[in-house]
Amino acid sequence: MRNTKILINKQNLLNNLKIIREHSQKQVIPLIKSNAYGHGQLKVANILRNQDVYALGIAYTNEAIYLRENNINNRLFISVPISNNDVDDAIKYNLIPSIDRIEILIKLNETAEKNNKIVDFHLFINTGMNRDGANEKELIEIVNYLPQLKNINLAATLSHFASSDNIDYSTKQINEFNRLLDKSNLSDYPKHISNSGGIFNLDNSEFDFVRPGISLYGIMPDNAQAKNLGLKPVMELKTTIKNIFELEKGDFAGYSFRFQADKKTKVAIMPIGYGDGYSFLFSNNSKCIIKNQFANIVGSVCMDLIICDVTEIDCEIGDEVILIGKSEEKEITVNDLASYINTNPYEITTSLKRRILREVI
Repeated sequence: MRNTKILINKQNLLNNLKIIREHSQKQVIPLIKSNAYGHGQLKVANILRNQDVYALGIAYTNEAIYLRENNINNRLFISVPISNNDVDDAIKYNLIPSIDRIEILIKLNETAEKNNKIVDFHLFINTGMNRDGANEKELIEIVNYLPQLKNINLAATLSHFASSDNIDYSTKQINEFNRLLDKSNLSDYPKHISNSGGIFNLDNSEFDFVRPGISLYGIMPDNAQAKNLGLKPVMELKTTIKNIFELEKGDFAGYSFRFQADKKTKVAIMPIGYGDGYSFLFSNNSKCIIKNQFANIVGSVCMDLIICDVTEIDCEIGDEVILIGKSEEKEITVNDLASYINTNPYEITTSLKRRILREVI
């Protein structure tokens, strides 16, 4: 078995949850969607299940089914408004769906009645992101119809920031949220809008819940902000050297002749590749840490393997390789990897596939 693994630091996760709570003073809906941002949904759910959170946040019903089948009995909140084909599962698996369309509410009510249940839901309101949520006209229609629906219960309202680091636009969204709630007589219901950026960049005194995502895992779009807040990275990505080759000047290594030695060169092979979610864009464009020294990734990232130049490093087969993480004073962060390929840190972690072993430490 290969030694490539993602290490999940339980204490760092709990540290980040504590900081989020202290900063917001609100009930928390930690988001564990998209395989807990790549950290391992079931591993993270088992850490958080006894942490007195309002609910665990997911995106789709298939994620909820996976958690229920693995004995996660917490409330599960579906953050993406559900569709008609999600209604049966929402009731069967005792989920709290977000909803933004009247026809879904009607179907949810009918199905709940058939199953002799009362189902909580959160009403998703569009305040300017224009991706999810009921607009003003739809909202009034929903509110006027709700008294007829006896088997569903409006438990909260929510919206979502388009850019939580843009204070002006986010403030505009908050004002629109409050205006729509006032107009529809929903102001007294619990409400939530803040994601990670909203928690730390905006005043949350008006709200009842917060929905931390990336910050829960010790990451922010600005890595300096994460460190200043005391957030700690939860993920380390490590592997080991599988093989070592000595190249002569002019020799190639890997697919498509993307690396050619310009002198006598030693390269190490590691068992991870784009089949694991380590992007092909890291070809000749990333680095790792071996024996507390940086080593450049060279040649094409393969489906199952990568190559690095270890000419100046005294290493051998079996030595540890850090792809995300720290070794003494050397560190490679998720933000570093994102900067190499001009993407965001969310994509780096969520791209890491389930075939990489996750281990809680």
